[in-house]
Amino acid sequence: MEPNYDAYTLDELHDVYHNIDRDKYPERFKKICEQIKVKQPLENKEVSETQVDKSDLPVREVDSNGNYVPNSISPTDRLWNILLAIGFTVYGGYGVYKDDLYIPFKSGEIHLSGESAWIMYAALICGCIYFLTIVVDHYDKRDNEIKYYMFGKNIKYVGLGLAIIAIFYPIFQS
Repeated sequence: MEPNYDAYTLDELHDVYHNIDRDKYPERFKKICEQIKVKQPLENKEVSETQVDKSDLPVREVDSNGNYVPNSISPTDRLWNILLAIGFTVYGGYGVYKDDLYIPFKSGEIHLSGESAWIMYAALICGCIYFLTIVVDHYDKRDNEIKYYMFGKNIKYVGLGLAIIAIFYPIFQS
């Protein structure tokens, strides 16, 4: 007998979402995801941050027979991600080599040198890893998109943290 997910509350749907065997019940999992999307904006309950993060995870795609379908990234997106990764690496490497890593902003510019330039270069490498993770995920046909998503999200935050440290490092250096 098929469960009636229409009658479930949002909290119950999140509970089932985290505990269902996705390989055994792919159609049920798909219905749960659809119900969460439908009910999420309707209920004005205070949703914890972890529930929001979990619902933002990539949804596991299945075909009509319940077989897993790997995600696919368009050739244009793959090319852009590769070019951005190469560009970040070359730009950061050149800036470190010249000991003047130029960072443009809307309201001005920053020239980093010494340790600050190296820290910013590490942040740029994190950006490269983030872009290449998307490309590698396309070619990896295993059922692990969530792991790539979480790794990319974490490496993005590490890169942003390093960039902030690089910008403020000269202030605290002396």
